[in-house]
Amino acid sequence: MSFRRRPSLVAPVFALAAAGALLAPRSSRAFTLTGWSLGLDAREVGVFDNFTDPSANDNVAQHPNWPGTSGVELACWKAVTEWQSELFGDGSGDPFQPDGVGSGGANFDPAWCGAVTSVGGVDDNVISELNGTGGGVFAFTEFGSNGWRIRLYRDVTWDDGPGAPIPGAVDVQGVVTHEYGHALGLGHSTVTGATMGPVISGDGTSVRSIEVDDRAGVQAIYGARSAAKPHVASVAIVGNELVLSGTGFVPGSDVWLTSASLAPLPAPAIVGNLTPFPDGTLHVPLAGNVGALLVRVPGASGAALSNSYPVADAPGAAFAYCTAKPNSLGCTSTPLLSGNLSASLPSGALVTCASLLNQKFGLVFYGTSGPHSAAFGGGTLCVHPPIRRLSVQSTGGSTPPTSDCSGALQYDLNAWIASGADPALVAGAVLWLQGWSRDPGFAPPDNVGLTAGLRATIGP
Repeated sequence: MSFRRRPSLVAPVFALAAAGALLAPRSSRAFTLTGWSLGLDAREVGVFDNFTDPSANDNVAQHPNWPGTSGVELACWKAVTEWQSELFGDGSGDPFQPDGVGSGGANFDPAWCGAVTSVGGVDDNVISELNGTGGGVFAFTEFGSNGWRIRLYRDVTWDDGPGAPIPGAVDVQGVVTHEYGHALGLGHSTVTGATMGPVISGDGTSVRSIEVDDRAGVQAIYGARSAAKPHVASVAIVGNELVLSGTGFVPGSDVWLTSASLAPLPAPAIVGNLTPFPDGTLHVPLAGNVGALLVRVPGASGAALSNSYPVADAPGAAFAYCTAKPNSLGCTSTPLLSGNLSASLPSGALVTCASLLNQKFGLVFYGTSGPHSAAFGGGTLCVHPPIRRLSVQSTGGSTPPTSDCSGALQYDLNAWIASGADPALVAGAVLWLQGWSRDPGFAPPDNVGLTAGLRATIGP
């Protein structure tokens, strides 16, 4: 099926330097509405990561409030979540929003579905980069029959944050926050400082946080958040189940599980027709990687869908924590996990510690008792004892006499779990890991390198 683009609804963001001649005369109105709104079955959001700027994907530090996600996907997740009905989890994770992410206050909540494998059509709710130049336009939103597509022009240098962009770059999160407002049905606002203003000044970080006028606009479309709207207050992993606590759960509730894994197009998995337990909780079987979830109760309006809530201990999710010790050449290393960390898969979850001194011996160690922050080897021990050590490896890299940071350590954690060497490594268990390596550039006893920590949850 083909879709006709509706030019009257394409909503661009203009770079300040190119915007002057494009602005309409000011009026007495504040927010404006396009007459468009999203149905309850069109709340999913995905990202096709075809972004070419290295700065669009150089944030590898993950955060427990945004499990299993980094780079441009994380920036876009924060952007769309800012419009949801209430704070996302505890709201933390964005240095430009000290009051927290999630400010809409309306009967609207997005279903974040993570990375997808195509740009999709104008009804498929996908954010992606577009090869070409906008002539001063940063991005635009296209509309279908009950969906949208957001395109960001490739001639702009994009930066994923979470801090301020590099000089000359534009903040992905800020621009997508604006464009998603159009996808919800908002036009441009005449209020100075509103996210839905027609121009973005500076690097774009100022529009990450929606303002009073933006909130009034989204509430005008979807209604102010209803007191009867279901509310997810917490999510816990108990054995092989997710246990949801909150209010407004009723017989016939569905749980939308939004994926932290690659998919063709954004679509939540739905566990349907659940009945709350006597204590009011909902229990959902663990299945695959989950980034966040929502509860849908019978009804046709946005008041039938709960707030989106992160699964902080999402199976397979991992994020960095603690502080790495710079090595004697000034390089730091943060462990990265690729693949699905699983109690049942025989291989495929690789933890890598890169940017180490070349041709030195090192290893990865871990614990299951929690994080730590203690002085050790001239740096910080990030893993609480007791500690298990994996096998010693050479960091490899450049051959002598070259001395550089081309070394790395890599281990398959699934293979280690499958070996049965540590019976504590079961589905739902949380690992805290850190890399250690020799560094003769420091005097004993501090002649070691220490990476940052990595927190990872084992999936089924």
